[in-house]
Amino acid sequence: MGSPPDTSRRTLGTLLRWDIGGLAAVLFMLCVAASCRAEDKSRNLGDFVLGFNTHKVLANDQPLLEGVGIWSLRVDLYRNPVSDDHGAVNTEHPVFPAIANTPEAYHQPLVILGYGHRAFQNSGRPSTPESRRAFVDYALAGVGRLHERTRFFEVWNEWNVPGMGRTPLEEGTGRVEDYVTLLRETYTALKKQFPDLFILGGATGGIGADEGYMVKAVNLGMLQWLDGLSIHPYFYGADGEKRLPEIAIATRLGQLHDWLRADSVHGDVPLYVTELGWPTYGEPHGVSYEEQACFMVRSILLFACEPQVKGVWLYEFRDGGTDPKDREHHFGVVKADGTPKPAFHALRSLIPLLRDARSLRRVANSAKDRVVTMVLTMKDGADIWAVWSVFPGEEWVMENKGGRMIPVPFSLSGSRDVGINSLTSRFVVGNEPFFLRSSRAGDGGIDAVEVHQ
Repeated sequence: MGSPPDTSRRTLGTLLRWDIGGLAAVLFMLCVAASCRAEDKSRNLGDFVLGFNTHKVLANDQPLLEGVGIWSLRVDLYRNPVSDDHGAVNTEHPVFPAIANTPEAYHQPLVILGYGHRAFQNSGRPSTPESRRAFVDYALAGVGRLHERTRFFEVWNEWNVPGMGRTPLEEGTGRVEDYVTLLRETYTALKKQFPDLFILGGATGGIGADEGYMVKAVNLGMLQWLDGLSIHPYFYGADGEKRLPEIAIATRLGQLHDWLRADSVHGDVPLYVTELGWPTYGEPHGVSYEEQACFMVRSILLFACEPQVKGVWLYEFRDGGTDPKDREHHFGVVKADGTPKPAFHALRSLIPLLRDARSLRRVANSAKDRVVTMVLTMKDGADIWAVWSVFPGEEWVMENKGGRMIPVPFSLSGSRDVGINSLTSRFVVGNEPFFLRSSRAGDGGIDAVEVHQ
C-alpha cells in the first residue's frame, strides 16, 4: 500500500500515485520556442488522481473498469443500512467486504462517510450533540473496519444541497455552522485513533457559491479540519458559453481561490473534484454522447494543469437506470446494460497517455481563448501536444514549422480515423482534442506553429 501520507504536506501523493472555408484566414503564431517554454508552469502528474464514482461494483463491471484503465473508485458507506435501529454499526454487513475487496488495481477507494440515521433527527443532518456523537461513533467503526484497505475518507456528501440529509422530511440546505462542527468533531476523533488517514471535507454541491456557503465555511475555520477540500463543480446546466469547460472551470476555480485566500494559513489546501459529469439525456440540460466524451477529456486536462487540484472523480461509471426523463439515470460512461458510450472509449485513449507522462503544462498562444495548447512531457523525454478549439464548430489549420509530427491514436468512438498522414506538418483541429507527438524522439520537435482559421 505504500508509506503513510505526510499530511503536513497536505497531499495525496504518497497515498494514490500514478503507475501512472469560407472564412478570411486569420494567422497566429504560437510562442513555443525554448525561451517561452521556460516561462510556462509545468505540473508534475505524480500526485494527480483520476477516478470514478460508483454506487456499487457489479461483477460484470470488472472487465470494463480494467479496460478503461481507471485506478480509483469513490464509494458510499451508507449509514442506515450498516447500522441497527439504535445506530450501532454492524461491521459484518456485506457492504464492508464489498469495499474491502475492491481490486488492488484501483488502489485505495475513497469512502464517503455519510448521511443520517433513523434513530436521530429523522435521519436528517446531525446538528445536535447527541446526533453528532452517534455520527462520530459510526465513522470510527466504519473506518476501523476498512482501515487496512484504505486510508482515504470523505465526511458527508453535498451538505449544502436540499435533501442530502437522506430523508424526505428534511427540507432545505444544511446550515454551514452545523457542518463545520460535525467535521471538526469527526476529524478530531478519527485522527486521534487513525493518524495516518487522509480526510476530505467540504464535498459541496458546486463550489459552495449559493448564499455564500463556502465563504462562511472558510471564515468558520473549516480548512483546519481537513486534509483536502472536495468540491463538485458541475456545469452541464449552465447556458451558452458558460457550459464550455474552458470558461466554466476557470470561472469556478478563480472564485474558489479568492474565497480560500481569506484563510492565510490553510488557503493553499489541496483541492479534490470528487464529482464531475454530464448526463446524456434530453433537454434542458442533457448533452449528446459526443459532447459528454469531449467535455470530459477537456475537463480532465484542464484540471490536471492546476497544481492545487490533486484529483478528479468522474460521475459516474454506469448509468443508474434507463428512464429517458430521469437525469440521474444518464451520467455513466457506460449504459445501464454495460454498453460503452463514446466517453468510455475517450478515457481508454486518454488514460495511457497520462500514465506515461511525467508532467503537463498549458502553453500560451496568440489565439488566446479560442485554442487550447498543452504539452505532456513523457517519461521517455518526448513531448506530446494536446490541441483543441474551444468554441463549437470552429476549426483551425495548424502547421508546424520545425518538423513533422505523428498523430497519437485517440478515439471518441472506438474506431476513429484521424484523417491525416502518419507523418505531417499540417493538421486540422476542432473541438475534439487532438494529440501529436514529435517525429524526433526526445527533442519535442515542435518549435513554431502557425494557426489559420
